[in-house]
Amino acid sequence: MYSATVPKVAMISLPPVNTLQSGNYKLRFKLRGNSAPGRKLEVGYLIDQQNLATFVLLYTYTANSISVVDNYETPPIVAPPGIETLAFRASPTPATAILIDDVVYSLASSCTEPTTVKANALQTNGATISWTAPVNVPANGYEIYYSTVNTAPTAATPPTITGVNALSIVLSSLNSATKYYLWVRSNCSPAEKSIWTNSINFVTLCNNANPPYTMDFSTAVFPICLYALLQAMKVQVAFGM
Repeated sequence: MYSATVPKVAMISLPPVNTLQSGNYKLRFKLRGNSAPGRKLEVGYLIDQQNLATFVLLYTYTANSISVVDNYETPPIVAPPGIETLAFRASPTPATAILIDDVVYSLASSCTEPTTVKANALQTNGATISWTAPVNVPANGYEIYYSTVNTAPTAATPPTITGVNALSIVLSSLNSATKYYLWVRSNCSPAEKSIWTNSINFVTLCNNANPPYTMDFSTAVFPICLYALLQAMKVQVAFGM
């Protein structure tokens, strides 16, 4: 979807449904920025299915990345009598290019994902991950997925860790000086799990260097630990002879 300026606003209307007044249904979708992070996607309804100018805003969501797909879920939707058409609109302020996929309109669930996921106490081979419980605490705890690859898990992706019954966990056996991406979800029952949270990322600490060592600078991929050291020393580095 691409919105340049008003009145050139991109909008997608969804198939009409007759359950928008019940408050029992929600929208679930995936979202990613296309040109820049921070662009906005608006979710609302059309009073007149044939007139895009009758769009009424319900919720606004932010595309946090142009490389990572984030999962979003609206609260239970309640629309006025006679309203049957939901719609997505790419916010025109500023100009917005965003991608959406896997849109699902379904019964709202009390199984929701945790919030405020954070990485703390970073070590060379570990980190402490914490989060805030949702309003309805999941009966079977939480599941965690992490990877060095920046690809969001799907509902079918096997979690890395299961059966976490606390609001934090210490990860171990990680690689040093490595960037990890991590997601958490609620496990309410074998048949009901929440969506994955939006990703967080963290970098494990560097191992101590034992001199003598050699660095031939044969590639432009700068070693992360040496780069961090030089930054701390306020040393500027340029490649080439």
